[in-house]
Amino acid sequence: MKIKRIVAISCASIAALTPLVASSAIGDAAERKTLEKAKSGSNGKLGPWLSALNGEYLAAQKSRGKKATASTSLETKLPAVRLRNGMVSLEGIANDGPALQMLLTSLGANEVRRIGNYFSANLPLSALSELGSAESLRYATPSVARTRVASQGQVVGQGDLGVNAPAARALDSGYDGSGVRIGILSDSFECGTVFEPGAPNATPEEDKANEDIDPDVEVLDNGGCPGSDEGRGMANLIKDVAPGSPQSFHTAFNSRLDFGLGILELAGVPTIFSDGVEGLDAPSYDIPQQKSDVIVDDVIYFVEPMFSPGVVAQAANKVAEEGVPYFSSAGNNAKNSYESNFEPAVRYGNNGRKLQEGRTSGPSESLRHDFDPGDGVDDTLSFLAIPDSTGAAITVFSFQWDQPHVTSTGFALALAGDSQTPAAAATSDVDFLIYDRNGILVPFCPEVGLAAGITCQLTGVNNIGGDAVELAALVYAGQPNKGPEEFQISIVVSGGDAPGRIKWVPFDFAGSIQLREHDTQSGTAYGHSNGENVASVAAAAFYFTEAFDGNEDIITRIPTGSCTVDSSACLEDFSSTGNIPILLDEFGSRLDTPLTPDNPRFTGVDGSNTSFFGFDSSFDDDNDNGKNSPFSTFVTPELDEVENELPNFFGTSASAPNVAAVAALMLQKNPGLSPEQIYQILSDTSRPVSLREAGYDDDESGGFLLTDSIEDVEGRPGFNYESGHGLVDAEAAILAVPDPF
Repeated sequence: MKIKRIVAISCASIAALTPLVASSAIGDAAERKTLEKAKSGSNGKLGPWLSALNGEYLAAQKSRGKKATASTSLETKLPAVRLRNGMVSLEGIANDGPALQMLLTSLGANEVRRIGNYFSANLPLSALSELGSAESLRYATPSVARTRVASQGQVVGQGDLGVNAPAARALDSGYDGSGVRIGILSDSFECGTVFEPGAPNATPEEDKANEDIDPDVEVLDNGGCPGSDEGRGMANLIKDVAPGSPQSFHTAFNSRLDFGLGILELAGVPTIFSDGVEGLDAPSYDIPQQKSDVIVDDVIYFVEPMFSPGVVAQAANKVAEEGVPYFSSAGNNAKNSYESNFEPAVRYGNNGRKLQEGRTSGPSESLRHDFDPGDGVDDTLSFLAIPDSTGAAITVFSFQWDQPHVTSTGFALALAGDSQTPAAAATSDVDFLIYDRNGILVPFCPEVGLAAGITCQLTGVNNIGGDAVELAALVYAGQPNKGPEEFQISIVVSGGDAPGRIKWVPFDFAGSIQLREHDTQSGTAYGHSNGENVASVAAAAFYFTEAFDGNEDIITRIPTGSCTVDSSACLEDFSSTGNIPILLDEFGSRLDTPLTPDNPRFTGVDGSNTSFFGFDSSFDDDNDNGKNSPFSTFVTPELDEVENELPNFFGTSASAPNVAAVAALMLQKNPGLSPEQIYQILSDTSRPVSLREAGYDDDESGGFLLTDSIEDVEGRPGFNYESGHGLVDAEAAILAVPDPF
């Protein structure tokens, strides 16, 4: 979730893949012992995340003495893990699919979904221990996702004008999206969240009455509460651009499998999984009363594949093939990613430059990645953990390599109506390990769960036969007012052959991290936003678009024209970049030629007003009284009251809905347009974005640093992997839509 009160200070090309290199088991005795323990028994089945969660639950149960109370009131310290009413969303692989499904049901799980041996469910915390000892379970992990945040009713957001939608609606036929249904996927829709006490905060019922969302919106699955109702925030923005469009919603927060099925459900795609294939269950869901004509989401699951189409990408590609254009937020991770071919660096005994081998006697081979792109060898990458004001720095790393994910390949076989045996899977076990500044392995998070003041890491999964992903985390407690602390990353092949390509994207949950060396500044818009038939959307703040250049209704110190010189907009500093190669197809077979989709495809506008979602921006004066944001520290000498300023919705989560709404206007003019035609017209009519906001300069001038230019891809004028084809222009797009025959 990206909430922006004020703007904060804030690829490599693919070479020939390294041949696979056979490796022995990891050589360091202490590391090997620690990893073997993490990957064995119930720890191995529940994995590091669920094992830590179970430890928290058991400790709470012991201290309180009441099982139910410990379950329903537990507040986990694990980053990104969602608990609702004493239950956790999880997914994984079964040894025996039907038996595990029966066990989950008997343990009180709900939202159970299964295709072959791939499953997901919401499970009571009290059942984790029993699940971990089940013979029918191979491996489970929490379903970890994040929304990508950073109405022609009573509240009209600035994104409407930013994409030039009023001009499109003013054309002779008055295009407003009438009759074109837009399906939305996010966390929740009608939980009734409150962001800022005293600020404008419409309830779902008030939004319907005020027509800030579709009064007759069809909610197929709201998802569990509490939730942020980001889906309703997206509906606010859609209502501004396409006020005539009916709306539908399905949560994307149960699991990746449920997300994919929700996409098919919104599109009205009938059950396409064959009932007669051995070991294959047809998922149960209801076809909606009216199918969606356009679909948009703003969710990323951290373990979505980076180098192949995952479950969500396959579902999105499928509905696009069925004629439903699919839009997704590009993400809010800028260029914060490491990506490289795997380069083997073999260390022996105590010869490591940075890492301590302890009391290992004699040579002990350990195959690691060499981060040094030159002639030297550097088997670690140094980074700083920068604590927040509480002294904490917590970062989750999605680390992946170019081998199949069995969850994805099994889904692909099911989607094709084939047996899932055999489904291609990872053939290597690769570990993402974190060390302190002295090269000592950071302790693994204890089985009793996380506690205040602890510094530990979550990692260690046996990937062979499963997914080529390691979800790792650094939990650095630190102390208030303590400065940054240095850590080191090492990539270790613990089993199987070395991978060809590796990549990770970090997600900060407290504080932040900063690489000190070997920063490849690679793409971060991975997963389904990088899907072949998906249109991902970058973000430009409304106040940095041409429509608001010099607008006196916006109180600001931003120099007039500072961002709109030779461009229509300035890209948000956090907007994710693409240029991520797809190396494997959905069945896990290596492509003859890597596929690099246009990602992002284009740019939309974020920072719009909503009726409830987010916090007020420092750059608008909603009641025109000469004062603005009660949170601002630099725009006006006198600040407004919180109840007078509407909340603003920032992030690519906000830019994607307004572009999806423009597609609805286009389909109103010509219902026969294919998704590819819609994408092409939007691309052809978009306006160039030539600058990325590089951060706020808090000196006396109060200006912005706009030094990060955006370069077009060589040989492709008008396209880059930061803003796509440019800022969407609704009027130009409508005028370019051919009349139906």
